[in-house]
Amino acid sequence: MNKIRQLINFFHNKLNVYKFKTKFKLILIIIGGIFSIGLVWYIQTLVDKLRQESRELVNFYAETYILAATHESSDNLDFIFNSIIQRINFPIIYSNTDNVPSYWKNIEIPPEDITPENVALVSKIIEEFDELNAPIALSYGDATLGYFHYGDSVLIEDLERLPFIALTGVVVYILVGFIGFTNIRQSERQYLWVGLAKETAHQIGTPLSSLLGWLELLSTNETDKEIIQMSVKEMENDVKRLNLISQRFSQIGSEPDLKPTPICQIIEETVGYFQRRVPQTGKSIVVSFTTKISPTVNLNAGLFQWVLENLIKNALDAIEAQKGFVKVELTESAEEENFIIDVIDNGKGIEGTFKNEVFNPGFSTKKRGWGLGLSLAKRIINEYHNGKLFVKESKPGKGTTMRILLNVNKEV
Repeated sequence: MNKIRQLINFFHNKLNVYKFKTKFKLILIIIGGIFSIGLVWYIQTLVDKLRQESRELVNFYAETYILAATHESSDNLDFIFNSIIQRINFPIIYSNTDNVPSYWKNIEIPPEDITPENVALVSKIIEEFDELNAPIALSYGDATLGYFHYGDSVLIEDLERLPFIALTGVVVYILVGFIGFTNIRQSERQYLWVGLAKETAHQIGTPLSSLLGWLELLSTNETDKEIIQMSVKEMENDVKRLNLISQRFSQIGSEPDLKPTPICQIIEETVGYFQRRVPQTGKSIVVSFTTKISPTVNLNAGLFQWVLENLIKNALDAIEAQKGFVKVELTESAEEENFIIDVIDNGKGIEGTFKNEVFNPGFSTKKRGWGLGLSLAKRIINEYHNGKLFVKESKPGKGTTMRILLNVNKEV
């Protein structure tokens, strides 16, 4: 039943993650759509205002042109066209009542080249302008003298193209970002899989090597009962450790199973394990545990012990000298809100620039490190136990203090 429940929880969590990703993508699409619609609407509003200003300007020129025409002087008309209309910055054509062009400006055809072919081309442009903007009649009394036909300025044309350019840029940016993000995520997944496999091999390697050593000892001392009993006992310990490693890895990614646990017992077992192993390294390093309290804390004992092992092992690796110390201290905060576990060493310390990077997956200062130990440890403390794991203090050449904060549960 427990296996079935775990399987159901696994798929439930996966489904929730999938739903969250789907909703997040949908929200991004909606936000992008709203932004696009808002951009198009705003630019179209600007275009309409500029077109209205152009129309009002053409109306003004038309009225001025009519006033000049009432004096019945062609010189006045030429003055209006050459001195005023020539300053217009948008395309404009003047035609008679039959839409035969007489003057034009700001189109591809030179205004002084009035050939039948060019007049025919300008007439076609008049049709395009009239579809875009209604022509403005030059009227005097009841008579219509001609028409002003005008198109959009370069600014208006650029503004009309701007939404498409902007949206194209946004789409390209999103696609490039999505492809880049996907590649990075795939690389991270591949690295994590490789790193996790190496970490698994590293964790299993020690007890397996020990088992092989005890088997070899048994094969050469088949009749020595004392050696056989000692070997069987140590092999039993190694098998238990293999089982513990298996349980730890199976709990990564699962729902945390926290139980009231005497934390001092966990720390003492872990410290004792390293006290037995350190002499085998040939170094004189003192591993100790001190406390004045013995609280019971909601823990996942296996995972919490794994965190302690990682911190103590890193502390031991940081001590390059033949002598040193690793202290584990358990205290309670003055406000009685947190239990504090400090792992203190007198090793080489951490450079200031690396203090915020030591918990990143893949970061390691060791030649053969994979950078997953502290990353997993931080996740176990922060996410599974709702605590905190951080570098409290570190000075190059003097040592490091890693601190764990666990919430005090008054009900335990």
